[in-house]
Amino acid sequence: MAPKLLKYHSNQELPEHYAQQIMSFMRIHWFDPYQYDVNAPTSPEEWHPAYFVLADEQALFSATKVLWKMVKHDGNQYKCYGLGTVFTYPAFRKRGYGRQVVGAATQHILKSDADLALLWTLPDLEPFYVQSGWQHPDKVTVLLGDEGDPEADDGFYMMLFLSERVKQLRLTFDQKPIYFGRWGW
Repeated sequence: MAPKLLKYHSNQELPEHYAQQIMSFMRIHWFDPYQYDVNAPTSPEEWHPAYFVLADEQALFSATKVLWKMVKHDGNQYKCYGLGTVFTYPAFRKRGYGRQVVGAATQHILKSDADLALLWTLPDLEPFYVQSGWQHPDKVTVLLGDEGDPEADDGFYMMLFLSERVKQLRLTFDQKPIYFGRWGW
């Protein structure tokens, strides 16, 4: 049987069996607060999570979440969407499942009221995200931490520049940093 692509609009809507599988993968593969707080939601509510999962019954194959928050750049605020926790369990890789969830999540972002979108990834995954329309902007700087004294993050970003306002100001994003908040998603 082929897995089904499912969408859930919040932490509360995401079935517990999928939430636990997402949390388990996160705890194994990425350092984050979830390593010690196994009862935390899979995303902070203030990031407005929506989940895209590919599953067969209760068995999760692949998943990602779309998040959004307001970010600051050059004295303005922008609605920034992004992808977080993109993964496919190892037994199900190389079958296009990750591409399905990333494609569906990216389409969700493209239809939204986002000004821009940002995700953190690894350089070797750039071709994977490019296939869904994401681009790596070489000169963009993202600041994280306390707003009074943030630090430049050294992560690898993929972005979408979406609203007309952001498209018109695109070059300023190469010249002035984006303040993202205390931490990235």
